[in-house]
Amino acid sequence: MSDPAIEIIDWSKEPKGFPEPEEEDEFIKKFVKAHPYPSYKEIETLREEVAKEKGSEFPYLDWWVEYGEVNHEWCKKMYDSCFDVAVCKEMGEKINERGGRQAMYGNYNMLRWFSPCGWNARKYNNPVIQSLPRCVSCSWHGIGGWED
Repeated sequence: MSDPAIEIIDWSKEPKGFPEPEEEDEFIKKFVKAHPYPSYKEIETLREEVAKEKGSEFPYLDWWVEYGEVNHEWCKKMYDSCFDVAVCKEMGEKINERGGRQAMYGNYNMLRWFSPCGWNARKYNNPVIQSLPRCVSCSWHGIGGWED
């Protein structure tokens, strides 16, 4: 599939296989730039659409209570700076201070499912895009008992 803003590569079909880590990093940076983090309202709308489609069988809808507009801004910073360990760690510490490990887990899942690298990224069949939240998780190691 192609995307008007960036060529999305289905690496599972590439003859050389999956890319080197440097290629992955560059690709994720381009993807983040081409696919900005949605507004709070856009995420709220997407969450409502998923709720209608999946109903109670989708467990991550409960994490909405841990999100909120302040945490939305922090998740946006982490998405925009996913390779900056200091930024991701600082945002993780703020989330932890505000609501503990439960809030961290909730915000991680909101980022994981409702950011451009989440729910909608499945259409790209590109595990590199879907792995972006892992950068955040690794940065949080040790904060509030978080283990990646």
